[in-house]
Amino acid sequence: MSGDSVVLGCDDRKILSGLDRRGGITAGDLAREIGWGGSPRSRAQTIRPRLVDLCTRGLARRLDDELPMCWVLTEAALNAGATP
Repeated sequence: MSGDSVVLGCDDRKILSGLDRRGGITAGDLAREIGWGGSPRSRAQTIRPRLVDLCTRGLARRLDDELPMCWVLTEAALNAGATP
């Protein structure tokens, strides 16, 4: 497997499909949009570690340093074909 390969699980693909490069979305709103259930707080707590991992891999990033945290898709994700 090439070092440039991006291996994504089903949840990661769902998360990336819900991100937008133009604007940001909060973790809780993203989780609701892609169909994860639960309360707003539990949705955000469940999806945030996945977003941090995608950020570490260069596929997502925080929109800015403001709160609430909003997340966006990166150019690297598009170049790697990370979106479905």
